[in-house]
Order: sequence, then structure tokens, then C-alpha cells
Amino acid sequence: MNTFFEQYFPNILLPTSIVVAAVFVGIVLRWAIRSLLGRLADRTPSEYDDIFVAVLVRISLPLVVIAGLFMALDITPYAPVVMPYIRPVLLAVVVLVLARATVMLLTGIIKMRATMSGSTMAFTSLTRKIVQIVIYVIGVITVLSFFGISITPMITALGVGGLAVALALQDTLSNMFAGIYITLANQIRVGDYIKLESNIEGFVVDIGWRNTSIKPFDENLVIIPNNKLSQSTITNYFLPVPLVRARVDVGVDYRSDPEHVERVLYSVIRDYGHDDPVEAEQENQPTDKIRGLLRVPEPVVRFTMFADSSLNFFVSFSVNSFENQGIARHAVMKRVFYRFREEGINIPFPIRTVQIDNEQVIRIVGKSGEE
Repeated sequence: MNTFFEQYFPNILLPTSIVVAAVFVGIVLRWAIRSLLGRLADRTPSEYDDIFVAVLVRISLPLVVIAGLFMALDITPYAPVVMPYIRPVLLAVVVLVLARATVMLLTGIIKMRATMSGSTMAFTSLTRKIVQIVIYVIGVITVLSFFGISITPMITALGVGGLAVALALQDTLSNMFAGIYITLANQIRVGDYIKLESNIEGFVVDIGWRNTSIKPFDENLVIIPNNKLSQSTITNYFLPVPLVRARVDVGVDYRSDPEHVERVLYSVIRDYGHDDPVEAEQENQPTDKIRGLLRVPEPVVRFTMFADSSLNFFVSFSVNSFENQGIARHAVMKRVFYRFREEGINIPFPIRTVQIDNEQVIRIVGKSGEE
């Protein structure tokens, strides 16, 4: 028994026990970080600690297991022979784990900072790809150095073949650099509603390395190459501010008092509008409010025309965002109709009289064709 213990314990059982213990310690450590540090992070208003905790949870088990492998292999009799080959491999794994953790950390921080500052640059897939490429390239260079591989000849070869690659990938590189320009210029952001000179319009879903995705109201996805997007004339309805102006035109009877009509149109916006843009965005609106409708900036009412059968007015008002423009205009038109009815203001419709053969007279009212 003693002979078996003395023969196999230092060579097999002890290294195996160290690896098993490392796995157990790694699992316990990951649970402790998720449970204890996670609860502490949830109690703080800052989101930085949540990002750090998530990264620690991801890397704790692999790093502890790799450390256990180092210790286990180092105490075996074969360490002088095995370790020169195993050490670079384990170090390479550590570098890749840390590179992945760095990508997660930087992506989370950039995304959070962009959200706090109102910028959406970090939400684009192009930004995430650039961060990943830079970190992983640094990681690969570090890994190659562990194996004694010099990157100088590789850089020289890339420089010689760079021209041929650039010519072969001219369109791809053009779209990639156009995407970088669009992202850094911050004039088109994820979530903005834009309209191109080709009348393509919709919300920007993503800015990728090759194309930009736009989703119109019909829910279909429009894919536009970045190069074409950068050369197009674009209207961004979210810049410089997300507020937009909407307009409702209305005609009233010639017997109406223009001053009375103006007061009624003003009162509709004042009674059903919001003072706070955030409050105007809430899903469940009070019955006396219209979603998206704002009192400030002040509405504008103008008497525009002496038409054939009506006095024409328009009321222009502010809406907190472009997507609420349609529903706000729809609701304002209904409120104006009901308020005109309450105030005794008539909305006329065309009346035409047609005489045939000096005997039969047909009165046509509006567009309904009633006789």
C-alpha cells in the first residue's frame, strides 16, 4: 500500500487532485462573485460595477482552472520536458480569455457612456467590430510572441500584398470607411428617423461595416451600402432635436368669427398638450391628453385663404418625436372637429347647382352625389 501510494500519488493523484480542486474553487468563486458582488452592484446607482461583475463572472473559472493546470504540471516529474511546450499554450489561452474580457468591458463601458451622453455610436455593429478587431489583434500578436514567432516578416508580406488586396476589395473597403465616417460624424445615429433624396425613409436599425439597415413603418428592412448613404442628401428628423412640427388645415363657414376660430384652435393644443416631453411619451395617457403633443414651443394659428366655400386656417404644433407625429395629428383633428361642434363653428362642404334644359335642377352636395 505504501509502495503504491509513494509511486502514484506524486505523479498522478496529486496533480489530478490539484486540477479537480481548481475546478471546484473556480465554480465556488464564480458563484460568490455572482451572488455577493452582484447583489452589492445592484444596490449602487452606477452601472460600471455591474459591467465589472459580469466580466469577473465570465473569466473567474477559466483563469482558476488554468492556474491549477500550471501548478499540477509543474510538480510532475515530466515538468522539465513538458512545460516548455505547455506553458506557451496555457499563456495563450490566458491572453485570449483576457482579450475576450477586455472586449466585454470596453463594449459595455462605451455603450453605457454613449447612452448617458445621448449618443448611439456604441450601438452600431461597426463600432463593436472595430473594438473586437483591435483587441484581438493585440492578443494574437502577444500569443505569437510566446511561441517565438516574429511578426515583422508578416507585416512586410502584408505591405507587399496590400495593394493587390485593396484593389480586389475596393468596394468593400469603400463601404467600410464610409461606415466609419458615418459613425464618427454622429449625424446619422441608430434610432434616428431619416429620409433620403430617393424618398427612402425609416428608422436607422444598424450601421454595419458594409451597409446600413433602415426599417420603414411597413416593417420591411431596407439595406443601403454605406458608400451610397454617405453620398446621399439626407434629412434627419431627430437632429438637432427630436421635436417636430405637425400641421392641421381646416376650413370654416363664412359666417364664423375668425377670432373665435383662432381661440378654439389654440385652446385645443393647450388643453390636450403636455408641458414635459418625457411625460408626453408615456404609453397610458390621461383622457384629456394626446400622446406626443406639446404646448411648448407655442402653437401657431394662421388665417390663410378666402376659399370658394370656406375661410381656411391652419394650426401648427410641436410633437415630441417623429414617430408620434401621425397619431398626434390624427388626435388633434378629432379634437378640433368635436370642439368646433361644441362651439357652433360649421365646417362647410362644397354645394353645386346644375341646370339641365332650363327645367330640371339637380343639386349636388359635396362629393357624395346626393340629388
